Amino acid sequence: MGEENRYLGNVIQQADFLRVAARELEPLPQATDIDLRLERAILHSRKGSGSAAVCVLLFGGSGVGKSQLFDDLIGQATASPVSDGVRAFTKRPHIACHPSDRPLFADLSAFDPVFVDAGGPGLAVIDSPDLDTIDADNRACARALTERADIVVYITIPDKRANFSIAQEVLEWARRKRWFF
Repeated sequence: MGEENRYLGNVIQQADFLRVAARELEPLPQATDIDLRLERAILHSRKGSGSAAVCVLLFGGSGVGKSQLFDDLIGQATASPVSDGVRAFTKRPHIACHPSDRPLFADLSAFDPVFVDAGGPGLAVIDSPDLDTIDADNRACARALTERADIVVYITIPDKRANFSIAQEVLEWARRKRWFF
């Protein structure tokens, strides 16, 4: 068993090296694809299995309706609380997933996620803290969730469409994620 772990560690180290090399060639679409595939393979190997839940992240600014959409998508009216008056209301990520998929999110324990039982195994929907807040913890959590997500759904409203802090995040991650607007 120790030999297998050492071998896996060496493979992961080499994959990380190749990811760095692929990022240097980022203007080439193939390089971005290689980077994404290696990132996914590394994530799966660190979890100790060949499969993981697909993570759909609801991402955006304060007051745009992420939590309401989260509740609507999973069919639970108050799964992620909302507020009309308090901004930066979602302080912790809310993760809707099957109970058997919860261990797949152990890497997010530092952000004290709220788990909501929903759906079948293999799919998770995550309500992210607001990205345009001055709260550094919220920004760090949103960033970590963006890195972790397979699909990012960017939610906005006309007043926030031109928010440059969020636009910068979108530009930075645009080549690495599948985005829906």
